[in-house]
Amino acid sequence: MADQTPTASWVPHGPPDHDLAAVLAAVERHGPRLKREFPPLPIPRTGVGGIAIGEYTTTTLLVLWQEAADIMTGWCPVCGGRIRVTSASAVGGMGAMTGSCLSCGIPMRREAEEEEVLRLIPPGARRVEQAPREPTTPLPWNGPDPEAERIIKALLIGTDPASWDPCGLDDWQPLLKALAVLGEGGLVPPCGAGLEW
Repeated sequence: MADQTPTASWVPHGPPDHDLAAVLAAVERHGPRLKREFPPLPIPRTGVGGIAIGEYTTTTLLVLWQEAADIMTGWCPVCGGRIRVTSASAVGGMGAMTGSCLSCGIPMRREAEEEEVLRLIPPGARRVEQAPREPTTPLPWNGPDPEAERIIKALLIGTDPASWDPCGLDDWQPLLKALAVLGEGGLVPPCGAGLEW
């Protein structure tokens, strides 16, 4: 697998997530056996365009890391480790690839052309929506919107942390159990609560 994306195009965009890096490295390390011995397992917090398209599976990411290495892999500008892309998005012709360094765990991001993002979606699954918009209507991402901020604050205030699982710990169980069968015991769900498999 050849990493072709230049180091200079990747930038750190958050604190390290060593648990995620360990899980992604294990998926890559055991790729052939994962594809051969297990059904495609969902990998939470991955995909194209967010949850509307759905999460990538182990099989999909392994194939993309190999077949689309030019856009799905890279080298970390911080430590020189391998970056593996886990999600992509595009709006209005511009996009971004995000992933993690498998060595230092730092989340990485790089700008991407819309065509790069479209390569990651099978042609039959593509849906491009253009909402009719009056020229005078402000775009939702143009500047602060006091009403939107009020709604967001109300939603945050109304959230019950006891019933909200932002990391989706249960979603990681199938993948972590499969990796444990392959000898990768002790992996922790990314942003998990110390649960080990």
